[in-house]
This record gives sequence, C-alpha cells and structure tokens, in this order.
Amino acid sequence: MEEKGITIRQKGENIQLNAAEICAALNFYKPRDAYCLLGVTNTDIYPRPEWDFVFGYANIGARTGVFSFARYDPTDACPEPAHTWFTQSTYVMVHEIAHMFGLSHCPYYECVMNGIMSADEGRRQKQGGSLCAICLRKLQLNVQFDVADRYENLLKVCEKLGFAEELTVYKDLLTKSKQDF
Repeated sequence: MEEKGITIRQKGENIQLNAAEICAALNFYKPRDAYCLLGVTNTDIYPRPEWDFVFGYANIGARTGVFSFARYDPTDACPEPAHTWFTQSTYVMVHEIAHMFGLSHCPYYECVMNGIMSADEGRRQKQGGSLCAICLRKLQLNVQFDVADRYENLLKVCEKLGFAEELTVYKDLLTKSKQDF
C-alpha cells in the first residue's frame, strides 16, 4: 500500500512506514533557512524491505531524518520508567540529527553515535547522550563551535529536562574542555 509517496506495510501486528521515503518527502518541507529537519512519528518505521524496523533514520545528503516512538511506547513495548524511555528516545533523535551534521556511526568508544540493532540493546545503552572525543572533534570541524559553550548550553537543557545523570557528565566535560581546548 502507498499513500502520498510513502509505502505502508503490515509487519505482524504493526503498520510500518518506509523511513527513506519519509526523509525524501520531508526534503520538500524543509525551510530554506533550516540546516536539517527531523520528522517524528508514533508509527513504526523501516528503511528497506529486508529490514524489520529502525528506531530512527537519516538521509545525510538531504539532511532529513525521521524518529519513531513506536518501539519506545512506555505503556507497551518499553516497560522502563518514563524517564528512561524519554532519555533513550532523546538519544536516538540526537543520533539521527548528528548524522545530518555529517557524523557516521562510531566504532571507537561508547558514544551516542554507536549504532543500535535491537530494542533490548537500545535499552541497555550506558554511554548516554554524549559524543566521544573523536566524534565531538568531527562535529566541531563540520560546524565550527566552541566546545565549552556547547557544554554550557547542554547543561541548561539537561537542567530544564531533569537529566540529572547527564548534568553530572556535562559538568565534568565542561571542566575538561576548558583544560583541553
């Protein structure tokens, strides 16, 4: 089945949307002054017919992406407390947005740019929402920003969202960045 250029398929009990086609469609809606655009859905997504699902997907060239809450539904598929569910969902969105800023998957360290291959693996992630030193440097080269300013802004966001663990991590990274950079 296809609706408005996006393939819809039935996979078991789930209805799924083709993530690659969503990204292509989003390209038409991306404002001219926007660097990237991330769509968010509650419907399950998949990038290619041979894949069962993905949590998120990005088209690096078009700088569009999509994230699905379907695998992180706190009342259904994800029995963890709401904070864990929200945190993990945020990490995936950050991961997809970082792809749109030119970062690929990280094979080196525990990093938000590590790939996730299953819902259980996604729930077990311990690296948090931060970039490793290599990915941070790549992003800095791509975007040209002050590392200390970035961490100060991330501290504000973590405080506002109640991310206590991340707040501690970013405070430590801010201290180190003032020494290293």
